[in-house]
Amino acid sequence: KQFDLKIIYGCYSIENFIIDENHENYQIRNNFLYDKDGKTLLYYPTKVLNNQFTIPNGTTEIQQKLFSKSTLYSINYPESLVSTGKKSFYGNTQMNSLYIPSTIQTIESYSYSFLEQLETVFIASTSLQIKEHAFYGCPNLKNVIIGSEQIEIEENAFDNCTQLNEIKKSSDNTNDITINGKETKEVENQEFPEYNYLME
Repeated sequence: KQFDLKIIYGCYSIENFIIDENHENYQIRNNFLYDKDGKTLLYYPTKVLNNQFTIPNGTTEIQQKLFSKSTLYSINYPESLVSTGKKSFYGNTQMNSLYIPSTIQTIESYSYSFLEQLETVFIASTSLQIKEHAFYGCPNLKNVIIGSEQIEIEENAFDNCTQLNEIKKSSDNTNDITINGKETKEVENQEFPEYNYLME
């Protein structure tokens, strides 16, 4: 049967999971809890997690709040990953840089909000939607570089990032960008609400 993952949130002494290999809803991969098809990472044994973590290859989605309030300072995404769940890294206290690979299609609301130490984000995705408040309240975020061919940034995605003055697009990317629902072909020196989007 399925169970509410909320019952193990905050249980920081978990070392492993034991589940029947024929369970109808879950499976264990590399000591991590996955859904039955092995594509959505649901939970990890908190006690054995180091400050650096590599998400196993084949994972396509991260459960919401999975690394919320963690002390990870480095995360490596597999090329199979498509989406990060809501609040997946909410309130992380150590991470100062973030690389989002080309396979990511959606950054959900509050995925990286309230990351106190985050300074730099590089987004390599070829087609991406950044949901509202995805990076809300990252007080030290200074650099966001977008390499996407097509990107949509929802309203307030970078609200309360008080040191962020510009969002740069890689020089080899000249395709359209949609910001707060407005499509534009020319992003150089265009003024948009709260941010100045520039060609790098």
